[in-house]
Amino acid sequence: MILTKRITFYGNENDAYGLPIPWKSYMIFSSSSSAIHNKSVASILPITIDARDVANPYHIFDNDQAAIEKALAYLKQLPSNKGLNLEEME
Repeated sequence: MILTKRITFYGNENDAYGLPIPWKSYMIFSSSSSAIHNKSVASILPITIDARDVANPYHIFDNDQAAIEKALAYLKQLPSNKGLNLEEME
């Protein structure tokens, strides 16, 4: 099974096109692996230029949902994401 979640951190001010500054989007993919018994691998992939503050890709090992939650916690603690608004989409 593959789980995905799109995470966006965004600021309160807009650029000339009406987009929030900054606008940082990431995709988190979590899937089980036969090579890792009872564990899944969650990978964080930056999908906007501003989101390149994570290693590409960044991996977390746990069960499916726990791996997603740990990935989200990692993104929330990044200094560049602190104080920004958060949007989560499954």
